[in-house]
Amino acid sequence: MTAGGTQEQLFVSESGANHLTFISRKPVAKRVRRWITGEVMPQISRTGAYIPGGCPGSAVQLTVTSSQMDLLRRLSRPGPHMVFVMPGQEPYIEEVDPHQFIRDLDRHDVEGLVHAMNLIGSVWSVCCKIDGAMYCSAVLQSGIGRQLDDAIRIGVDLSRSVIVPTREKS
Repeated sequence: MTAGGTQEQLFVSESGANHLTFISRKPVAKRVRRWITGEVMPQISRTGAYIPGGCPGSAVQLTVTSSQMDLLRRLSRPGPHMVFVMPGQEPYIEEVDPHQFIRDLDRHDVEGLVHAMNLIGSVWSVCCKIDGAMYCSAVLQSGIGRQLDDAIRIGVDLSRSVIVPTREKS
């Protein structure tokens, strides 16, 4: 309820808003489209970010913190890396031997991974079936979409092959 009375609200995802902007024929949408393709996207491709009011040759410079530089140095080293992300904390990156990591997994770790992979697989299958504005076919048919689909399929197959010991009958 607002001062103007009961209002109807529509929620649109960011990708849905972009889709609507690019298919709309309204003058304001055309201006937004020109701004995105003429200013925002070129600046992102040149500098890696968009800074409102920033233009090529402007004095505005992106600063990189020492922790970001350390992260870049660590990820630039050859070899496998594991990235551990905990809510509310900085990501922790560790160089690991993947075979040793797998050997160190215990039953609870494996069960958690199996559950996560099955959950991701079920959500992905729903996304593939919906194939609407939020899950547009361009994403599903892109190289990234196919790679994600393949990875999920392999993960689900692996999760099915994990044998969980049965409880002993008492």
